[in-house]
Amino acid sequence: MKLVTINPQKSTTMGGVETLVRSLHQLFQCDNYELYEHFPQKEHYPESDHITFVKYGEDRKVASKLSQINAVKSLQLTSDDVVVLFHPNDLLYLPRQVLNHVKVVLVQTNKFSVFFKPLSKLVMALLHRKIDVFTVYTDQDKRALASLFPKVADKVKVIPRGCKLPTASQPKMPSNKLVTIARIDEEQKNFSAMIELMSTLPSDYSLDIYGDGTPAELSDLKSKIAGLANVQFKGPTSDVAGTLQEYAVFMMTSRYEGFGQTLIEARSQGLPIIAYQTFDALPWIVEDGINGYRIESGDSHQFITRIKQVCSDEVLYRRLSQNALSKAQDTELTVINRLWQEAVA
Repeated sequence: MKLVTINPQKSTTMGGVETLVRSLHQLFQCDNYELYEHFPQKEHYPESDHITFVKYGEDRKVASKLSQINAVKSLQLTSDDVVVLFHPNDLLYLPRQVLNHVKVVLVQTNKFSVFFKPLSKLVMALLHRKIDVFTVYTDQDKRALASLFPKVADKVKVIPRGCKLPTASQPKMPSNKLVTIARIDEEQKNFSAMIELMSTLPSDYSLDIYGDGTPAELSDLKSKIAGLANVQFKGPTSDVAGTLQEYAVFMMTSRYEGFGQTLIEARSQGLPIIAYQTFDALPWIVEDGINGYRIESGDSHQFITRIKQVCSDEVLYRRLSQNALSKAQDTELTVINRLWQEAVA
């Protein structure tokens, strides 16, 4: 069997989809091929020896798509092989011979209002029969997809993102140390809202931001936090579990997310989560009042109230932390890997 993933970003970079690509190629001991478009400015993970990396990107978009088609053709795929896509439009760039014979797995990578643009909806209408498996984050997403495209309903499998971190053994203790780990991208991650919250909280609350991004995004973030003594940018971390253990609460203020990979990692280390309710998978990750709090988007007053409440009430904090560890069992890699093996087999 050949396993082929096609994604614009190389899996040696940071990101939820890139983490999934790495895990899929680690899971299946076969001929593994990773097709990617953009050469990364910075690689955070080494290339795996058992993966053949193929860059198809060109200077112009049309040339890139033609190169993508030719890269797939060169693999000479057969009915024994599997192609994993992370965007519906990539169905357009699979040669007809491939579409007609290989197993095609399409993976949800964002909420459907973002995932399905007008062109994507047209692609789904024309090529839905060529999809063998469509993986979604949650049962709610499964119902939503069936409503949008009833003809793919019987092909849908619920596979949450797996957590690469072992679940911690003990709940944590409260403190005023807050953390977020994210790609540095203001448009999506909404660091401005996070900084506004920190400017209102008492000075004994601190926030450390971990992540990486383009030079322009990093410069912009550093400018935003320059006047705040209680917010620091720490850069990327290679030891996520160790980093998370240094903090008490994980914050997220994103304008949108697909699944929220960093949230399940925080949950696995026993951190209560406080996040704006801006994406559909959040209620599955954070049960309000059970392992954290979901805040209506833009309600900074309630966000601050919950931070103070969680950090100051040891009994409440320990309950939230213990519940986070219990819920983390749902996304342990052994559970998620089994679901992927069943989907790809």
